[in-house]
Amino acid sequence: MVTGGGALNSLMFTKLEKALDPLIVKVHVPDAGTVKFKEAIVIALIGALRWREEENVLSSVTGATRDSVGGAIWLGR
Repeated sequence: MVTGGGALNSLMFTKLEKALDPLIVKVHVPDAGTVKFKEAIVIALIGALRWREEENVLSSVTGATRDSVGGAIWLGR
């Protein structure tokens, strides 16, 4: 199941399907509401981790040399 912002990227989705086809893996994208809901939840989690000054950028995902705290907090003035 593909969700999050990438699920709405038709080029990425087509390439993913093609890459997984030899493995007999079928790719499914749920309805747009579910895709957008998951994306919103993940962004909220990343923001909460930033607020707590906890690592929210993982080297295992990004390929960076280390985990880090990404993002900025604007208090508005």
